[in-house]
Amino acid sequence: NRQAITFFQSALSSAGKTESALRYASLLGLGEAQVAEKRFREAQLNFAKVSSIDHTDRDRVARALFRLAESTRELSDPGSAGTVRMWLQSVSTDYGDTPWAGPARELLETL
Repeated sequence: NRQAITFFQSALSSAGKTESALRYASLLGLGEAQVAEKRFREAQLNFAKVSSIDHTDRDRVARALFRLAESTRELSDPGSAGTVRMWLQSVSTDYGDTPWAGPARELLETL
């Protein structure tokens, strides 16, 4: 996981401003590696960046939004349950054509 974090941080440094897809993919990968290290707050920030500003790939946005919901749920911040539910509903409805819609629906059922 630490090697993955180093790799994605390096990729972010070399992505430049014009390589949007690479930057967003690197942010998503970095977030995933941070979750594996239980660094949920840092992962949240990276997933939020991808889910809110990535315009290059619907699947990546849906995945980031789903992972944002999961990492927020792990942190158990007061008042976050409604936000987690909203993000999962967004994945299942707005991104219903992506592979992340099914897992989002399943997680919604357990909340």
